[in-house]
Amino acid sequence: MPATTRYEPVPTITYLGEQSSQCDPKLVSRYDELTRRRKMNWTGHYNLRRMLGRGGQGEVYLTEHRGTDGFTVPVAMKIFSPERFPDARSYDDAMQRIASIAARIALIQHDNLLDVQNFFERDRIRVRYQNHCRPRTTRTLPETERCCGRNDHGLNVFYHRDTESKTTAQ
Repeated sequence: MPATTRYEPVPTITYLGEQSSQCDPKLVSRYDELTRRRKMNWTGHYNLRRMLGRGGQGEVYLTEHRGTDGFTVPVAMKIFSPERFPDARSYDDAMQRIASIAARIALIQHDNLLDVQNFFERDRIRVRYQNHCRPRTTRTLPETERCCGRNDHGLNVFYHRDTESKTTAQ
């Protein structure tokens, strides 16, 4: 569904009743080409600013998503370690399961869930790109109140629901 509707040949009329001139024709041409192509590619580069936590599945780092015109938001990247798997096939199988779950979670919008933005790989190492929630140590909350996101007390916490691995803030 297009976000911008153009009514042609009816021109836009200015406050003074004059026909407005069109923006830079080259710029409008690029816009038209981009919207007609229906495909867009871009590459992102992320500096891992600091480690937020480490657990049985890997490490979580704070980074920033930088866009155009000063758009910058903090994000977290979880890098899944293959160390606890007996072979590459076991790691790949586990990552497929995690990616499937992450895709389903990404469709849910709830304060108690992380906003998963992407799940990708670099040199076969899997990375989950997600919103940054300021982690707090999970030792201070009873198990039933722990979550990824916000608990009922309005505190941001970060942990894994499995009993094998918990991530604590540094």
